[in-house]
Amino acid sequence: MYLKVTMEEFFKQDNNFEYVLQPLQDIHLHSHSSYEIQQNGNITYVYVFLGIALLVILIAGINFMNLSTARSGKRAKEVGVRKVTGASRKMLIVQFLTESVLQCFIALFLAFVFVELFLPGFNNILETDLDLMNDHLGLTITFSIIITIIYGLFAGSYPAFFLSGFQPVAVLKGDFTKTKGGALLRKILVIIQFTSSTILIIGMIIIFTQISFLHNKDLGFKGDQVIIAPIKTAKMAENFRNYKDIFLTNSNMLSISRADYFPGD
Repeated sequence: MYLKVTMEEFFKQDNNFEYVLQPLQDIHLHSHSSYEIQQNGNITYVYVFLGIALLVILIAGINFMNLSTARSGKRAKEVGVRKVTGASRKMLIVQFLTESVLQCFIALFLAFVFVELFLPGFNNILETDLDLMNDHLGLTITFSIIITIIYGLFAGSYPAFFLSGFQPVAVLKGDFTKTKGGALLRKILVIIQFTSSTILIIGMIIIFTQISFLHNKDLGFKGDQVIIAPIKTAKMAENFRNYKDIFLTNSNMLSISRADYFPGD
């Protein structure tokens, strides 16, 4: 159903057209106009996934700090011996930070391996088409290396300063105590880690429930028994009824209809 009016009548009713300029780079994530050439993304989803990624990185960093400081007793004598033989605190800090960065690079390599292994299954579950080996692979690797170095220095800073601060005489005698401030900091980090992990687990359960609902909800029809054929020309649209009558002569055809859009378009 439509209302046929002239352009003069249309504008007399205080209707008008407004032309808006938009940068091409903003169309995919920031444009939500009707009749787009193809389905756009949403910048909100990008921010959500970025927040989740940062939260996971934060949890991993806190866990790394806690494990490093918890294992400090095993490396205390090493620190004491190196200080006795002339190693300065600066040298020890550089050593521990270097070890931290190297461990992060090993984790980065394993992360790329696991992403490549599990990405096909992830795409199958969410019906996406993500690919690690794309045109932006060089940028991805460069960005990952920079983030890994920064992350390694940040995550290894507290263990490095903590371990390098041991007194050699007390350590070699086996008589060293952990500071109250350090214990308090570790407790705070554990609380932050536990809270962040709980939030992620709850979010994961909600997302899994939603995806399960989408896959198992009764749509009222069997999608594998529905065929969608695009009408590409005006002549085909004008002769739709004739095509419909021809197709319905086939006993396997139960019904035929026409629509401007279809679900999932």
